[in-house]
Amino acid sequence: MLPTLRMLVDGKVHAVDDIYVSVAAELDLDDEDVSELLPSGSQTRFENRVNRALSHMTKANLLKRVRRGAYQLAPAGRQVLANPPPRIDPKFLRQFQPYRDWESGFSEDPGGTTGGPSEFTEGGPMPCSRRIVVGISGASGAVYGVRLVQRLAMQAALETHLVVTRPGEKTLHQETGCNLSDLRPMVDELHPIERIGATIASGSFLFDAMAVVPCSVNTMSAIACGLASNLLTRAADVALKERRRLILAVRETPLHLGHLRNLTALAEMGAIIAPPMPAFYTLPETLDDIVDQQVGRLLDLMGCGDGQVDRWSGI
Repeated sequence: MLPTLRMLVDGKVHAVDDIYVSVAAELDLDDEDVSELLPSGSQTRFENRVNRALSHMTKANLLKRVRRGAYQLAPAGRQVLANPPPRIDPKFLRQFQPYRDWESGFSEDPGGTTGGPSEFTEGGPMPCSRRIVVGISGASGAVYGVRLVQRLAMQAALETHLVVTRPGEKTLHQETGCNLSDLRPMVDELHPIERIGATIASGSFLFDAMAVVPCSVNTMSAIACGLASNLLTRAADVALKERRRLILAVRETPLHLGHLRNLTALAEMGAIIAPPMPAFYTLPETLDDIVDQQVGRLLDLMGCGDGQVDRWSGI
């Protein structure tokens, strides 16, 4: 962890991709060293180590996570570098109260969101306060999914996983001009839709909430019937079977009886049905106002409210 901390000694905000390059140069690693994959194939071993170092040192307040994928040296980190130890590991970090509080929080959390951080082993779960899964399907309203990802990216305590269906990719590009490459920097992991063996496909991989935004009736109906033919519907099925929060922003009108029966079944299973409905009591002036208000309400439902919702105060 010490080489990673040294890379931020200038006090400036550094993107994680730049930190990768600097750490690799500091350690004189070649292309083969930095490209070796973890057994899961989802990340390189080198990036996993750097990410875990950044996360642990942030929990100890040696670093500040300014936004998703961007870090800055904190005053406590500067003090450490003024008299650097031979190495920084969890044992060293336990001298800092915020890190001890964080460890205690994991041991006391009945939900066990990611497991304890005491063993700094590569390939293990990335420590974070909350894990969120976002699905984007092919319904119109891709802007809701994009804005949700953007708002989640501004919350440093969240680990966000994203999965997008093939129709979702097409609608995303047609309605917003965005591609998956534009969303990738804003999430912790972008999962291919066909990777049915990804982490989020298993109930043993703990996450706190999942939202499908927007949710097409095709995706909604597949989830209602337990059809896990792609990673999005499988992850949603995991959320239901593990009794985790699942929010479906269904985009369709009018609805026939088959739609309504599937929605009823999902509600009975515990899903939250949250169609994007404009709130006109906020007196929106732009389309962005409408989208932001709706996304704020979705964040509320996910337990990740960011304080940017116009609350009704009565009349």
